[in-house]
Formats: sequence, C-alpha cells, structure tokens
Amino acid sequence: MTTSMQPVREPIAVQVLQHALERAHCVALRHGETQISYVELALCSIQYAHYFESRCEKNTSIALCISEQSTLICSFLGARLCGHNVLVLNPEWPAAGLRQCLDELQPTVSISDADSIKISRELPQPSGDTIDTLLHWIKKADRDLNKAFYTGFTSGSEGKPKGFTRHENSWLHSFETDADSYYLNALDTVVCPGKLAHSLFLYASLRALSAGLTLEFLDGLAHSAQRKRLKKHASVVLFAVPAQLQSLVDSHQSLDNIRLVVSAGAKLQPGLRHGLSKQLINAEIMECYGSSELSYIALSQPSHKPPACSVGKPCDGVEIRVVDSNDKSLRTGQEGRLLIRSALQFMGYAEPKNTTSLRHLHRSDGYIDSGDTGYLDDKGFLYITGRSDRMMQIAGQSIFPEQIEAALLSHPSVKNAAVFPIHNTRRGQRAIVVIEPIEGEPLSRRDLMSHMAKSLSDAVIPRHFFYSKQWPRTVSEKTDVKQLMSQHRNQQLDALT
Repeated sequence: MTTSMQPVREPIAVQVLQHALERAHCVALRHGETQISYVELALCSIQYAHYFESRCEKNTSIALCISEQSTLICSFLGARLCGHNVLVLNPEWPAAGLRQCLDELQPTVSISDADSIKISRELPQPSGDTIDTLLHWIKKADRDLNKAFYTGFTSGSEGKPKGFTRHENSWLHSFETDADSYYLNALDTVVCPGKLAHSLFLYASLRALSAGLTLEFLDGLAHSAQRKRLKKHASVVLFAVPAQLQSLVDSHQSLDNIRLVVSAGAKLQPGLRHGLSKQLINAEIMECYGSSELSYIALSQPSHKPPACSVGKPCDGVEIRVVDSNDKSLRTGQEGRLLIRSALQFMGYAEPKNTTSLRHLHRSDGYIDSGDTGYLDDKGFLYITGRSDRMMQIAGQSIFPEQIEAALLSHPSVKNAAVFPIHNTRRGQRAIVVIEPIEGEPLSRRDLMSHMAKSLSDAVIPRHFFYSKQWPRTVSEKTDVKQLMSQHRNQQLDALT
C-alpha cells in the first residue's frame, strides 16, 4: 500500500535565511531607489529576533504599526524566527480605534513608527561569521507551523478594527495552490502597489521572498514614478486590487513587461479587463476570489476560459456547498448561501492574549459561511451574486446592490459606482446610487436609467442618483460604502440631474 507524502514545509523566515546563504547579494527588497539584498534582509531580521528575545518569551504576540515597508518586513520576519504571532496594524487608523484594538488584544510588545526609529538605533550589531550566524538561526528558528503566526485586520475606518488570525501552514498551503496555477520564475520581480497592512500585499510579499525573488514596493510613489519603476524590470508579476489596476489603465501607457496580473479584492469589471488587455499586451490576467478568513476560494484562469460573470473554479482542496436558509443543499444553478471548507481557512478572530475564536462562524461540520450568495454552474464555475448582509427589499423584490452596481459599471462613462438602501415607508427601502463619472464624459440621470433598463426590471431601477468628486476607499482599496452613506445623510453629495 502506498501513502501520499505531505510536502516538507519550512517557515517563511527560515526560507529567507536559506536564500541569504544561496544568493546573498541578490536584491530581496526594493522601494524607490533603496534596495536590500537577501543577506542584509536576513541579518536585519536576526537583529530584530535578538531584540524580541530580550523582551519577551517565545510564542507571544507582537503588534507592528509601522509605515516603512522594509522595516515592517524585517521586524515581521524577526518576530517569526522567535515563534511570535505578528499583529500587523495600519498606522492610518483613527487613534481611538488603534488604542482600543491594542487594549483589547494585549500584545506583549507593540512597535509604532516612532518606536521603530528608536529601536533601529538600539538593535545589536551582527557579530561573528555571517554564514555561522545564518546557520545558527536556521537551526534555532521556531518551526511550529500550526500555531498563530499572523493577525491581519479589516478596515478600521469605522470604529474598532476586527482581527483575523491564521497559522503559517495555511499560507504555505496557499503558496502551493497558486504554484499550480501560475509559475514564478527566477526572472520575475513581484510588485506590490499597496500597504502591507492589507493582507493581499503582505501575502504577495512573503510569497516573493519565499521563492527567493525580488520584491518591489510601490506604495507612496506618485503614479508616474510607479510606472517608471514597473518599466525597469524584465518580467513583472503584479498583485493588485481593481482600483489600482484602473489607475494603470487611466495612464494610457502600454507595458509589455508585465507577464502576470493577480487581481483580488473585487470583481474585475468588463471595461477594466478590456483596458488591461489593450495596455498590458503580454499579461495573463488572473482573478482571485477569496476573503481574509478563507484565503483563496476560487481562481479565474484564462486557460479555463471562464464565463465573463464567473469568479472561476474552486481551488484544489476547497469544498463549496450552496445552501438555502435552512442549510439544505441546492442543485446546480440554484442561488444560495456559500459555505466553504478548506485547509486554507483562518484559525479564528483575534481575542485577548494571543487566543482566537470562530465566534458566529462556528459550525460542527467544519464549513464557514462566506457571507456571500451565489451558485455553481454545470461546468463547476462559481458565480457571486452579492453579500448576504447587503440584500435590499425594493418594491417587494429582493435584490443585491451588487446587481445594480454591475449594471451601472457597464456604462462606458461610469468609473465607480455604489448602491445602498435608505428606509422608505411605501416601498420598504429605496436604493441610492452614487457614481464617479469618468472625467470629461457627459452623464445624466436619464442616461443611467435608460442603460440599466437593458438588464434590470423597472421596479428595481433606482430613481435617486448622486455623484462624488473624491471616491472614498478603505485600506484594502474597496469602495468605502459607509463613508458614502454618511456623506448622503449629511447632504455632502451632489445630485445627478
């Protein structure tokens, strides 16, 4: 009888030290004109490991609230060498929400931007032979891959951020999953245009360093400087959210060295996808559907020839059940709640003193309610119809704002769109539309209503339209619907006539 062998996995921090032995002076990180080699990254990480060793026992939690990307990576890896769970917080959160988060989760050590500057002066300088130091820490490093290693957070713009904790095996498993979908090669530079407080970009960064590639940060650079940096590389793998890809398309400049785009965070609209295919002429465009709690759920790969409205096929090892309100499984093509069971899912929501809880998500069968509704077709492609908690009741009909938003975004003059309900005594709820028009494009309320009539019934077509001159976004670059709702309540939006 044969048994399947599980892959031998090494912690990401250990992999970085191994790369420092094998390719010491190859570039690991680059941000603007600053670059750090693998041996420099490894030694800096070891310095932070010494710092954490001197201040706390192993297996506690370390909170990092650091703006400078390279410093954040070094301190993250240093904490991981010691087996700590790393809480990555966003320095741009409101101070009150940040304080509340730290007070509740009680990390053993907390490092802010001001702290990191002071600590950098106090870090012990490397001593002895570099190879011996690397080998010592490769042997010494914590190797428990099933305990908490990272806590990320949802946007803190509306009160207290919510932490989600995962073990390292979940991301290492994800690395193996995406390796089957897209191959990273030695010529690739992995590019991250966003902040590491967003889990997509921390994931992409650790994915690149795990593979021994060069990682380029674009955060904080002007759009023109970002495009200049992108052009410098022979082969680019770009991780981005649709809003960042839209900025790339808006530049109207072709880039033929981007070979792969990994888009996550929201569905790519047809107009944006078309713009990308025109300007990134050699790029394969791959969409990921997932969540902070569940990691990858489905991948949309060009080789699978996915239908335009699909988010692709479930990843290997991901089980999806489509159920009704009574948890009864539905047939192919029937729309319902999406339950997910996967080796990639998180441990739970962050609780005080480095503990976790699944809270309302706990189920005896191991599935987690994704919060989304959708269906699977007869070829196994997954379709998302909306968020369960966003469903509206308009004139007696249930409709998701996402359905109206999709209709709006298919208009060639609409750049961004958001829909939310307000109470209406006669119709139950009334849909409010806020759009951001493409600059210089004429657009009217009648225009939009006529366009939506092609895909929506008259009863659910909104009648109330506004536009925003500055589109609000969360830290994850999604539309900040709560902010738009607040602006509407406070009459800060202009009516579209």
